[in-house]
Amino acid sequence: MPRLLGLDIDSKYIRMSVADRRLKSITYLRSEGIGLPGDREAGNRALSDALQQWKKDYAPSGVVVGLSLQLFTCKLLDMPAMGREDMRKALLFELEKHLPLAVDEYLFDFLMLKTGNGMKTLVFSIKKDAVSALMKLISDAGMEVASVRCRVADVLNSMIGISGEKNMKGIFVLATDDAYEIVGLEDSLPRSMKRISAGSDLAEALEVFRTAYPGKVYCSGPVDQLIAEHFAMTKSQITVPNALIFSFVHKTRLNLEFIPRELIKQKKDLYPYLIGGLAAAALCLYLLTGFVVYYKDARALSKIESRTETIKSKASGVIEARKKLEALQDDRKTLLAFQNRSNLATRVLKDLTKIVPDNAWIINLVVDEKGLVEIEGFSRKTSDLVMALDSSKLFKNIAFAAPILSRDGEERFSLKFEVSEP
Repeated sequence: MPRLLGLDIDSKYIRMSVADRRLKSITYLRSEGIGLPGDREAGNRALSDALQQWKKDYAPSGVVVGLSLQLFTCKLLDMPAMGREDMRKALLFELEKHLPLAVDEYLFDFLMLKTGNGMKTLVFSIKKDAVSALMKLISDAGMEVASVRCRVADVLNSMIGISGEKNMKGIFVLATDDAYEIVGLEDSLPRSMKRISAGSDLAEALEVFRTAYPGKVYCSGPVDQLIAEHFAMTKSQITVPNALIFSFVHKTRLNLEFIPRELIKQKKDLYPYLIGGLAAAALCLYLLTGFVVYYKDARALSKIESRTETIKSKASGVIEARKKLEALQDDRKTLLAFQNRSNLATRVLKDLTKIVPDNAWIINLVVDEKGLVEIEGFSRKTSDLVMALDSSKLFKNIAFAAPILSRDGEERFSLKFEVSEP
């Protein structure tokens, strides 16, 4: 049975919780808080000693780490709707405008939010050095990092589950050792985040947030009783390490991950293989249907041509036979036109499969009934793909639909062209 250790690292304390996991079921075994000395080096030693002791006592298979909002840069960006992988690639370019250092110096994850005007993307970024140092400290203690997370998102996720509200609106406050981490909510999703020190005026900050995010005020952790009563706070004492383990196991829509992607273990999940198999079967069925239709049309055309020849030989000078012949010729033209239209997508897909270079791949293909084709994808050298298309007898009028975007030796292209008449 996998055993997980939830680890919340704050300025004055480290708080840990160990739990057994069976599929989606979690059994919490023990929680503990350990004070940290003010010196950073001494604090690291205390954390290392605590981890070694817990490894000895409970032998967890992985550590789920929660980090303060102070370490993250949060940006709400206007981005078009797209898949998560395409969004991640697009953000590599977009974040260059918003981060003080090169985007390669950061790890980032994001939440895609629907709004009345379309889509927005809330991006969380953290310096790689901070995560690498933490992972090394845990690794040196003989343990493995299963996940690195933004703790306020995971505590908010637990708060959503506890409240039972499907559409939370307002403000969520996580009180920590020396700060308040504040989240503006709409439709149970964060829209804005801010951290203020414990010495700041919490009531003033909440008044500012409430103008932008009207609704209830939720909180977890120690908050001054007068402030809690003034804002009629819905309070819940959620243990941060427990919330980290819960969110990691259940992978909710607030799931955020900040381990370098190359270090994330690939799970043996049969679901992607099943989806891939169904997609391959659908593609084979599509191609088979196209070939069957083409074969039936060709056979019908052959029969019509044979009958036309027979009628021609027997109907010389006969008006009625000539009418039949003309009718059959019209049918032949109709079938030829239908054959060309129905087989268009199959011919385009077949020709592209043969001519696309090995250093290029297509992620989007559109063919309309008029023979207009648009493709999008990535290539090491787009010019090779253009030359290959130009050499094909099937395609003509090749042009760029959008400028080429280059990054890390790859080029993103968007091309349009026409199918030549047979």
